[in-house]
Amino acid sequence: MRIRIFRGALVAIGLVGVLAPAQAATLTVNSAADAGGTCPGATCTLRQAIAAAASGDTINFAAGLTTITLTSDELLINKNLTIAGPGANLLSVQRSAAGGTPDFRIFNIASTSINATFSGLTIANGKSSGSGGGIYNASTSTVNVTNCTLSGNQANIGFGGGITHDSGGGTLNVINCTLSGNTAGFAGGIFNNSGTVTITNSTISGNSTSNDGGGIFSNSGTVTITNSTISGNSATAGGSSSGGGVYNKPGGGSTVNARNTVIAKNTATISPDFSGTLTSQGYNLIGNTSGTTITGTTTGNQLNVDPKLGPLQNNGGPTFTHALLSGSPAIEGGESSGANTDQRGFTRPVDTPAITNATGGDGSDIGAYEVQADQLPGCGNTIVTNNNDSGPGSLRFIFANACNGETITFASSVVSPINLTSGELLINKAMTISGPGANLLTVQRDASAGSNFRIFHITSGGFNFISGLTIANGNPDDVGGGIYNQFGSSLTVTGCAISGNFAGSVGGGGIANIGATATVINSTISGNSTSTSGGGVANAFGTVTITNSTISGNSATGSGTDGGGGIFNGTSGGVNLTSSTITNNSASNFGGCAGVQNPSGAVNARNTIIALNTSTTGFGFPDFKGTLTSQGFNFIGNSQGATITPAQFTDQIGTGASPKDPLLGPLKNNGGSTQTHALLSGSTAIDKGDSGGSSTDQRGYTRPADLPGITNVTGGDASDIGAFEVPATVLANISTRLRVETGDNVLIGGIIVTGTQMKKIIVRAIGPSLPLADKLANPILELHDSSGALLEGNDNWIDSPNKKAIIDSTIPPTNDLESAIVRSVAPGAYTAIVRGVSSGTGIGVVEAYDLDPAANSKLANISTRGLVQTGDNVLIAGTIVVGQVPQKVIVRAIGPSLSVPGKLADPTLELHDASGTTIAANDNWKTRPDGSSQEAEVTATTIPPTNDLESAIVTTLPANNAQYTAIVRGVGGTTGIAVVEVYALN
Repeated sequence: MRIRIFRGALVAIGLVGVLAPAQAATLTVNSAADAGGTCPGATCTLRQAIAAAASGDTINFAAGLTTITLTSDELLINKNLTIAGPGANLLSVQRSAAGGTPDFRIFNIASTSINATFSGLTIANGKSSGSGGGIYNASTSTVNVTNCTLSGNQANIGFGGGITHDSGGGTLNVINCTLSGNTAGFAGGIFNNSGTVTITNSTISGNSTSNDGGGIFSNSGTVTITNSTISGNSATAGGSSSGGGVYNKPGGGSTVNARNTVIAKNTATISPDFSGTLTSQGYNLIGNTSGTTITGTTTGNQLNVDPKLGPLQNNGGPTFTHALLSGSPAIEGGESSGANTDQRGFTRPVDTPAITNATGGDGSDIGAYEVQADQLPGCGNTIVTNNNDSGPGSLRFIFANACNGETITFASSVVSPINLTSGELLINKAMTISGPGANLLTVQRDASAGSNFRIFHITSGGFNFISGLTIANGNPDDVGGGIYNQFGSSLTVTGCAISGNFAGSVGGGGIANIGATATVINSTISGNSTSTSGGGVANAFGTVTITNSTISGNSATGSGTDGGGGIFNGTSGGVNLTSSTITNNSASNFGGCAGVQNPSGAVNARNTIIALNTSTTGFGFPDFKGTLTSQGFNFIGNSQGATITPAQFTDQIGTGASPKDPLLGPLKNNGGSTQTHALLSGSTAIDKGDSGGSSTDQRGYTRPADLPGITNVTGGDASDIGAFEVPATVLANISTRLRVETGDNVLIGGIIVTGTQMKKIIVRAIGPSLPLADKLANPILELHDSSGALLEGNDNWIDSPNKKAIIDSTIPPTNDLESAIVRSVAPGAYTAIVRGVSSGTGIGVVEAYDLDPAANSKLANISTRGLVQTGDNVLIAGTIVVGQVPQKVIVRAIGPSLSVPGKLADPTLELHDASGTTIAANDNWKTRPDGSSQEAEVTATTIPPTNDLESAIVTTLPANNAQYTAIVRGVGGTTGIAVVEVYALN
């Protein structure tokens, strides 16, 4: 069967990545009670599950269970059984600490020759009147304990506070576990009698006994310890206790083997660390060898040294460990016998040339803890320098070697895309990944890669930040196509595009957030898909906050009622939506929802559009299914299947019978580094929102932009609903075409920037790429401030020191001989001068483009001076009106009032639209072509021409990126220097 993390009781299996086929049967515990219930059933306790299970079955746990408290008796295991918890840090099975609770251990293996497996649990507070406070095995059975914590268990008059293995032929395997704080009469941690015990990648710390063997007591049989740390244990019995760490009883036929293990910092009256004979297999660190006889292989052993251990604490992973501190002799002192992870699941070995490895070693550290790259000398290289999948300078290499908490950036030589071929990028430490822009750099799985994998897998348990990237083409078989953010990690995604990813059997085509925290800001999640739930985003047991973002064109397919083409919020999940747009998503699951599906979690929304999503199968729900908590100012196109509470008068809510259309444009580049859906003219989302104090939309454009003529909603701030804010109308790009001569008759363009912030612009001088015969062959460009001082010059943009910025503008000139300047300028007046190299002449164009529409400044007008001739060599100015509200302008043609020789005596003016149609014309500004007076209207602008022969047009231009051209000629074919000006009046 297929296991999905987002369906009821099976969720815990998906969360820990256990995606293997089920065994004979699986019972799911969903009650924290001690006993009772029915398994399977709505109330299934652990005790009842153990009783109901058949030999070979598996018991797992429903999401949300954190503590199972036993009050009556031990749990008896008398059959082959696997008990698989979600993680030792997530679920504890413990004896009640309440007064009157009888004494009993937690688990008792009560049959011979069975296999009992425990994983992903904390086993705590057992209190045996005999032996084995946590686990007791007195049979020939095999007991496997993996990724568990045994803590606070007692066997005060017996043996083995944590585990007793009193077996004539049984086997105990302890792997990736921590035994801490257990106590007993003998053997605070583990007691072995006549059995075989293997301890691997584990920590035995802080256990105590009133006799011998604070950590381990081996009475007979064999104990083999590998890649483990035994520290902080104590044996205190007056003047005779021995083996604070390990006690190997002499004369009983007991063998204790150790390899790559730290046994140090334990206490006892006699032989604090190891009492008896230790059969070494090499690469051990023994802090105090008093009372220890060491035989076997001694290669790599370090004796009577301080390992420099940190305290027992959370160092990552589900169980506590002792970190190796800086300067520890255990670092690079080991040989791990092929193990590729430490106790926490972190990479082993992590080698560094700065520290010499032990002779014959593999660069591993001794003990259960492997120091990671973020703690090693020389880990600070944080600049990605090439597009390779792996190797020095690659993104994968930098991830592996960067320090914890550092910022990863990209050299300008790294051009899109970075194609991954060998597997996902694992982020197992806190870091910031700062890309140049989602429109500039893509990290993607190469289509030719031989295996299926996601792009980013985050397991750090810390704070991670990803910005300025497109994340594409991931396709794991299970979960999180673009990003999988896993237990305990915190991820913030800003200014990213997550597109074209796929997730298989579990879900989350774009992002899967499981037991973690994810924040998505100013980003677009589009075109992702899954065969189960959450085409764009899947969340369970965690919190996702989405602000100023677009979720569009994602899909969820397959059978069942799972859905959430845009977002699926599963068990115990929380989703917060603010100023976002969720549209055009689809779900083909029977009864699934295309937009947002919330079967059991909590979804809050404010100032958000959820509309025009499509459920393609009967009984589907287009926009929202489940309960939505409205925080006001939302636009819900079709509320069929949704329960919206509380009712907010500021919400616009459609129904199945009468859906609402927000009038959205297609997903495309509307400015900024990520694609958005523009609000079209007439949309009722315009000015009907409240952004909660946000000052920009997804693109970085100013929010709110209160448009005249549209009534704001009561209580709103004139923001638009969704991720896109309709901007105030501006003259975004301005240009002038003219024949460039020499001397005073060059092309001079004037630009005025108004507002309060710096404005980033590109100014271009175009010539050789013009489709004209008499074009300027090689233009040179200068930019001057209002005092006439030269700010910057350029000849041939391809040679500019700002070449990358010119390319990044997305509008570099198309001919290498043309010129360009990218610069941030303060509000004020600027002049761009275009000349020909070596006094060359010909038709040229000067252009200024606004590269930062979000800034609280704008290009207010253009004023260009040049020599007006005849034919094609007249003065031509162009502008584009961006926005939705028509823009009132005055266009002026100035000549006779100029204080220069050779001025144009009598200019005429025409204004054309993009098709070439004449909108208006004027000769002599006070009078219209029909003879009527326009003097009052022109004078009211406060900037009428000062000479009656000059021309002016006052008009209101439709917006929506409309293009306009103003042409200045001389009356009767006369020539001379003139100025054309376009001013925005509102």
